[in-house]
Amino acid sequence: MVTNFFMPGAPLLQALHETCSTAYRAKLSGNPADLAVERELPGVHDEMVAAASAYCDAEGATTIARWHNGIKADWRAATRPADLHRLATLFAPSVREAQAAQPKRGAAREQEDRLHAAQIAFAKTPGGAALVNQVLEYQAGMQRKLRDQQGIFADIVRGGVAASRRAANAYARGKGSAEPYPGS
Repeated sequence: MVTNFFMPGAPLLQALHETCSTAYRAKLSGNPADLAVERELPGVHDEMVAAASAYCDAEGATTIARWHNGIKADWRAATRPADLHRLATLFAPSVREAQAAQPKRGAAREQEDRLHAAQIAFAKTPGGAALVNQVLEYQAGMQRKLRDQQGIFADIVRGGVAASRRAANAYARGKGSAEPYPGS
């Protein structure tokens, strides 16, 4: 729970998947050169989107797992197990709401308000204020780290595009055609 509070993996993976599937398909459909490839090799866009999506899903999951492992190690090193349990209990409702497939309209603000109220109540418990301050400091560090590492997601998307072009070339060879993306 603590890990997903600081790095909600499901929404990040969903956004990455959408970029490598729906948004990528739209890009392919709007690019005259890519449209010409589809006209020459019907179905190639399906192959390309499937390859890009598979690459982004796998690399995104690996990246987020690596970040989650780092967060777990940080918190295990700095926090007593009993306090980790207390924090997990505090964050559980927020994490479950964030992982909901279809959040309600206005839910983010309501969720923040509920979490804030829960943190205030938690801070009034023995040792709670120190833990809340620890959480706030860690969150600030995570925000900086995420800003610094946003390029990682762009690299994953570029890798997905490269995988899609390799898939297009394999598809073309299978149809007895020339590679539409030579050198990919």
